[in-house]
Amino acid sequence: MAWQSSGYQTVVVLGASNGKTINVILKYDSTVTTEALAETAFAAWEAAYDTVGAGARKGKTHGHVYYNDAYALPAAVDGAEFGERAIIVTTIEGNPTKNAVINLPMPRPAAGVVYLAESGEQEDIVDTGSADLLAYIALFKNTGNIFISDGEHSAGNIVRGRRAV
Repeated sequence: MAWQSSGYQTVVVLGASNGKTINVILKYDSTVTTEALAETAFAAWEAAYDTVGAGARKGKTHGHVYYNDAYALPAAVDGAEFGERAIIVTTIEGNPTKNAVINLPMPRPAAGVVYLAESGEQEDIVDTGSADLLAYIALFKNTGNIFISDGEHSAGNIVRGRRAV
């Protein structure tokens, strides 16, 4: 697998007067080859949008887009089931009485990786002691630099979890 560039894009979050938001994806053509050119293209879009659109810009995500040049569907034995996820509950760093949820999409079904068992009564219960899963949760600790949804960090533990479809 090698990551290949497919250029730059900006995702703009526009807000309506009723509080609802919508994402607008701006994909730039091959003439936009640098971050500076992408910012210039976005500024042009903003000026034109202000003339024809009434939504308030709530935020934007801007960056280089890549694709996997060797993408292939996972084998059925890998267990990548669309819509399935593990709901993992962890405590918040600095506040052990507060919990947060981390969703793991398409978890591996092998016993001891995410769940206690591949089948039977324990196939829907997250293995709170799994070294693999704890390493994943560690990414959401302050040292891992990835926030949980509202800008908090995990304490690095798993309180409980379950399978959801």
